[in-house]
Amino acid sequence: MSNVTIKATDDKSGLHATAYSCDGTWQSSNICKFTVAGNHTINVRDALENEGTAETINIKDAPVLGNLIPVEYKNNNWVVADTSKEWYNYSTKQWANAVLLRTGVSKSKGQTVTVTGSNPEAIAMFVWIPRYEYKITSQYNIDINFIPISTTYTDANSSGYRVHPAFTFDSQELSGIWVGKFETSHITLSASTENNNLQCSNNNCANADGLRILPNVSSLRYNNISNSFYAIQSMDNRLKLSGDLHQMKNGEWGAVAYLAQSKYGINKEIEINDSSTYLTGDGDYITNVNQSTTGNITGIYDMSGGAWERVMAYYESAYNTTPDLKLPWGSTSTTNYAGFTSQIPSKYYDSYTSTTSAEACSGKVCYGHSLSETAGWYGDYADFVSYTGPWVGRGGAIGDGASAGVFASIISNGYPHNNSSFRAVLTPTT
Repeated sequence: MSNVTIKATDDKSGLHATAYSCDGTWQSSNICKFTVAGNHTINVRDALENEGTAETINIKDAPVLGNLIPVEYKNNNWVVADTSKEWYNYSTKQWANAVLLRTGVSKSKGQTVTVTGSNPEAIAMFVWIPRYEYKITSQYNIDINFIPISTTYTDANSSGYRVHPAFTFDSQELSGIWVGKFETSHITLSASTENNNLQCSNNNCANADGLRILPNVSSLRYNNISNSFYAIQSMDNRLKLSGDLHQMKNGEWGAVAYLAQSKYGINKEIEINDSSTYLTGDGDYITNVNQSTTGNITGIYDMSGGAWERVMAYYESAYNTTPDLKLPWGSTSTTNYAGFTSQIPSKYYDSYTSTTSAEACSGKVCYGHSLSETAGWYGDYADFVSYTGPWVGRGGAIGDGASAGVFASIISNGYPHNNSSFRAVLTPTT
């Protein structure tokens, strides 16, 4: 699962220390392999047999790749990673990245993968969010521990930590999720200002073939939420991906936001993407690293500014408050702006039961959703659902200034808009 190279100095004598025990398996004189995520202990001693203080390290499950190709940023290029060596390190804010290659393109370890230009070899970039438990200790302070799939509990444990809900998909426990590195774009339709330009109403929509998740291109806008939902479903279906690709849910947004606001992420306010043409990565993602969730190129971009991102989170009571209208699921109390004709499977959206964010999950706080727990952080918008605005948007858009940010939330009726886009998430097959 994870190899750790151990180099230490005894904290008592100052002499070079040799690790003499670990609760994993030794691969060589200084490499210990851990097969279970969570906290692990390493003991060291120096040449004079002085024992140093035991060190505890937190290990995460390795990313589940499936169809994706692991990459790392080396010498100003993305190259195929050698997974037998260290290719990510969350302790140093180096998050794991992977790409989906264009049909007909194959790559080997060490080879460069292009992600920009007129015909890049990658069609999508993803970033791994490992399974974790969290505890908010005070404003802006979120403690996170990476945990194995076997660690599950519904409420807070005795130490006040909660397993983040994004790592349960339907009834499946996940070791992590792959999140689109950028807002979604399209090879031809990103330039369109026509409402519902995707024209997707099922999970086999041909226009989905042009979807991209890449830097330095205009994000796709002007679609209602059913179009974006079915476009991502179609991308998954037509590419035969290993796992489940879907439009991001609000809880999944929260999982990224909380990790970003921890010692494993940028741990401060993320700079705003204020591109007037909605360019992902603000048009130069290599330079604009403070717009990523890590403060470096390995993070996730466009979560502060860019376009408002419609997430799959819906106030269930909205459409049936006026039964005489016989509105379908996804509607407001008066109009079907969202465009759904029937209810989608519950695993694909977060269901809210109240217009009060602190009671929206069956009368309780929606833990992990970055709603009442983080409302107002950094001065970000903190709006919530209503009968006329039953959908949720995240992140803010250009022109929102200081009110935009990773903790920003706004209501939406689901209609097509010039400043609203969306993001994809891939839940792996474990």
